[in-house]
Amino acid sequence: MPSLPIERGMPTANLLAHVLVSKYADHLPLYWQSGIYACGGMELSRSLLANWVGKCSSLMEPLIDAIERHVLAGSHIHATIHRCLSLSLAGGKQGRAGYGFIFTKNGRMAVIRRQPPFIAIHLIARAFIRRRFCKTLPVISISKPTKEALDHIGHLFDIERQIINKPPDDRLAVRQSHSLRQLGETKNCFAHSLRKIPDKSDLAGALRYALTRWDVCL
Repeated sequence: MPSLPIERGMPTANLLAHVLVSKYADHLPLYWQSGIYACGGMELSRSLLANWVGKCSSLMEPLIDAIERHVLAGSHIHATIHRCLSLSLAGGKQGRAGYGFIFTKNGRMAVIRRQPPFIAIHLIARAFIRRRFCKTLPVISISKPTKEALDHIGHLFDIERQIINKPPDDRLAVRQSHSLRQLGETKNCFAHSLRKIPDKSDLAGALRYALTRWDVCL
């Protein structure tokens, strides 16, 4: 890394790294950073900092592309979408929703990309289903149907913990031999519990949420 990464620019690599870490890791907007530097006697406008960030983005494209190739070359890829509030360039306190698509495989490397329009296939994580049941937990005691539901979901998580570091083929074999059977028992438990509890209870809502989305959470 050259001491002055930006051609005909004055900022050092250390200063650029500080701006980028402050913005993306510490979530410090550029206009806040501009104010902080002004307090120290450095006049760095928001537009100048934004220009530096854009230049750094171009400089790091080869590294980003290499990470993306490494991640997408995996035999299987984990993907999720992350929603965060972005400040509007028009000003004011009202922000707008921003979305980042995160892709990773086994290991620590991940790549985040903004995606062009795409066709979505509805899937749901089992953690979302478990969260619905956790929200029904009372302050003092837990009902038997809720405990049974959480226990069944917990068994599925136990299986995943046992195979988390195993090769993909081994994980698939365990899921086929153990998880599918546990899923069948879990679905039967949910359906049986739904027939025994009040239709308008929070627990009934959680059970219906799971059963109506069962095929897309497998």
